[in-house]
Amino acid sequence: MLESDAVRWPSSHDEAAVWLAGVSLPGARARLRPAGAGDFCLAFRHGARIVRAARHAEAAAALHREASVMPRLAAALPLPVPVPRFANPRAGCAFAVHTRVPGTVLTRAVWERRPAARRTRLAAELGAFLSALHAAPTAPAEQHAVPRLDAAGYAARLQPSAAGVAARFPHRVTAHLHERLAARLTAWSARPAGSTPAVLLHGDVAPGHVLFDPRRDRLTGIIDFGDLAIGDPARDFIYVYEDFGPALLAEVLDAYPHGDRRAFVERIHMWFLLEALAWTEARAEAGDEADVAEGVTAMAAELDLLETESATGITRR
Repeated sequence: MLESDAVRWPSSHDEAAVWLAGVSLPGARARLRPAGAGDFCLAFRHGARIVRAARHAEAAAALHREASVMPRLAAALPLPVPVPRFANPRAGCAFAVHTRVPGTVLTRAVWERRPAARRTRLAAELGAFLSALHAAPTAPAEQHAVPRLDAAGYAARLQPSAAGVAARFPHRVTAHLHERLAARLTAWSARPAGSTPAVLLHGDVAPGHVLFDPRRDRLTGIIDFGDLAIGDPARDFIYVYEDFGPALLAEVLDAYPHGDRRAFVERIHMWFLLEALAWTEARAEAGDEADVAEGVTAMAAELDLLETESATGITRR
């Protein structure tokens, strides 16, 4: 049974290590070594395994969904992925354990330093992976309450945010930002249901989750499926665009059967702006003015790009 946030959850690796020491982990003699932290989880290396400890109830629910779906999904994918086991032994203690997927993190800078042919091969492997993931049946995920992402509903919810976020900064930064965003949000909120396919999404295809072998320049795995969702396949490309960059995105799309490329790229832009607005709204609520400024600047730049280039301009930025 997943616990609520009324209980105390670990906020640091030290706290998580204390309560993990009191539970039975595979390979119990191995030492827990911190291996990264995010908003949802605190990760450890534990011998040949990775242990991810939930930081709150929402994270525990995400780990539970991932562990429920991945055993059935892994066989359909062309690259290794985690197949975690989930445990929630007591209040405020929820974690998942999986065999470590080998490889080095692929970043934009690392990819850009590869010879052209190897860059193309890595991008093609990522495109093939996303194609296989998006072709997988959604029924197993639906059985475990994996969330659905709906662009129209998202846009409608975010419409009131546009004015408040834009009003926080000088006119020189946000010239007509509210009006420009509002026009697009209105159009997106009117999108008819079923206008795009609903597929299984990774949800966070970002540099930290794409692994490769630097000697062979081949992908070795994709990790962290805690953001599993069902929705528009274009949603899975926003961090490829934002973090890996337009050049890698263009090569990934060359290997991905997306149909009308122009329309697909337009939807990537749409999701990028929706997520940027949602993030900026959250940072505004938290009172982080520096992050809000970053978000506003990113949205203004993206709108400038959309208004001055064709959709294929995404490959030239």
